[in-house]
Amino acid sequence: MISKPDIRLDHVNLLATNSEWLADRYAANFGFQANNDFVCGLGRLLVFDKSEALDSKNNVHFGFRCGERDPVVSWVNKINASLEQSEDPEGNLFEVYREAEE
Repeated sequence: MISKPDIRLDHVNLLATNSEWLADRYAANFGFQANNDFVCGLGRLLVFDKSEALDSKNNVHFGFRCGERDPVVSWVNKINASLEQSEDPEGNLFEVYREAEE
């Protein structure tokens, strides 16, 4: 039997017309640290490539998994997002979700 390799998502590149501004926005709203046109935190890296924004109407998105429901709902309301999918100012889709309790 072939064992599965230890693979983890390391980073995501997103298109942005104003990459440094979007990095600052993600830092402010999601608790990342901004450094020019990328943000990092908790083993995650988002890189914003300066380019025309992607038409995300084909459900291309990324997600943030969170813990308890109440803090997630408060935070989602604060950043004017939804518990399903939201769009950042550059048109990138993201979702904020919480694992269902078993």
